[in-house]
Amino acid sequence: MVFSVIIENITLNRGEKQMFTDIEKEYKKMSKERHFNIYYWCSALFISLIAIVISKVFNDFDNFKYYFIYISFFILILIYFYIDFINTIKSLEIKKKEKLINKFKLYIIQNKNNHINNLLKILTKHNFRTKNDLKLAIDYYNRKQPIQVESSFLAWIVSTALTLSSFVEIAYDSETKSIDYQKISIILGSTIGYIIAFLIPIIIFKIFINSIILPKKKIYSQLSEDLSYIYLNFNKYVNQLTK
Repeated sequence: MVFSVIIENITLNRGEKQMFTDIEKEYKKMSKERHFNIYYWCSALFISLIAIVISKVFNDFDNFKYYFIYISFFILILIYFYIDFINTIKSLEIKKKEKLINKFKLYIIQNKNNHINNLLKILTKHNFRTKNDLKLAIDYYNRKQPIQVESSFLAWIVSTALTLSSFVEIAYDSETKSIDYQKISIILGSTIGYIIAFLIPIIIFKIFINSIILPKKKIYSQLSEDLSYIYLNFNKYVNQLTK
């Protein structure tokens, strides 16, 4: 598939846009990170429900509830990685006497290879054949990534100083010409209360959603990175793309 468009000035038709959307969806499905995140949150929910049920049956369990949750959750995560590690190592047919550190290195390399090979299958399915095809895809997903504007360190200091000065101004007693520290503690206490009551649950919910449904900007970033890797090592993967 050689696109008849100029890379520097990309104009995609409806079919090409749909193709990139399909690649994005298939890439999400094969993401190992997504599979782990689903397992992670399902495990957390499962253990929490069990803990709630047990605490209803045994009143004394409340003293050990959090230990039960953390330890059980930790064990389930270890089981996930152990099973994945064993299955990956078996596929490589490594000698049993091989050092564990070497097995772990091979495990990481194989995970990377599997990830790239899965993407190559997706690209082959959509008739990607040349470096120009890859370049078009890289440019497309790079343009999809939002531009992040980072505040400078000086701006952060100024913002913090202004916030603190506003607290001092509120707590300043003009009659005694001194700062009422009790008033500051009340202000800070209520502020922290609002953060705990409203902000933290919102953050947790957002993290939960982003874990199950990978954010588009992260998908675009990963896709662009993997496509760039294939592009830079095109001679290594050209046979897989053209077969």
